[in-house]
Amino acid sequence: MNPETLLKKYYDPIASTLITVGAFFGTQIAGAAAFGIILLALPGYRGLNGEQINQKFTDNHWLYLLLIAIIEALTVWVIYAFMKRRSISRSDIGIGRFKVEHVGYAFLGYGAVLVLVTATLAIARNILPALDLDQKQDLGITGTTTGSALIPLFFALVILPPLVEEFVMRGFLFTNLRARLSFIWSAIVVSALFGLAHINQSEHGLFWSGAISFFVLSMVLCYLRERTKSLWPSIGVHMLQNGVAFIALYIWKIA
Repeated sequence: MNPETLLKKYYDPIASTLITVGAFFGTQIAGAAAFGIILLALPGYRGLNGEQINQKFTDNHWLYLLLIAIIEALTVWVIYAFMKRRSISRSDIGIGRFKVEHVGYAFLGYGAVLVLVTATLAIARNILPALDLDQKQDLGITGTTTGSALIPLFFALVILPPLVEEFVMRGFLFTNLRARLSFIWSAIVVSALFGLAHINQSEHGLFWSGAISFFVLSMVLCYLRERTKSLWPSIGVHMLQNGVAFIALYIWKIA
């Protein structure tokens, strides 16, 4: 494919960024609305006020998984619809054949993330002492989950988000940006959006440590996408990241 045809195939940086942001926020609103309709149709939820519904929801992790699944499915559907408009295939965005070597890249990438995030947060604490970097992430669910209730939570936190977020951010967005921009600028744009998407997920105030950590994570994932031409290593790193956090929060209960 010649360069001119390649440029026509992919969305320009502004369009691809707006599509990604619109899909991210739009599907959350639409998904929450659809979930609300489903919830009110379930026995035991009719006639309850907002606080009562919220309490029952936060204690029922199968419902939480349903909400996440609806939102993620809508996100994939929207992005895939835009891909079809330009004949962008799954292989174009890195969803190709899985290779055993991708596992090695995933573990190496996760090790790099641990080192870089630790170092970046330490530097941030020194040069920005007024910044609150001790906020804990608020997932909107109870933290006392045990037993079989961990199953839906595992899928909602460790499986679905990495698959969909990599499909959208390091797949669709990075690929379209990379058609016209250098690697570093493409990675910075993707990572800035990825960090900002998580900045409001704190118990109180802005989740600055999360925004910084997710920015660094995304830079490593973009490098893996560029280096391997595949999404599988970045999906692996993302799942490892979420999996370790899941174990710390709900198995070891040390966070």
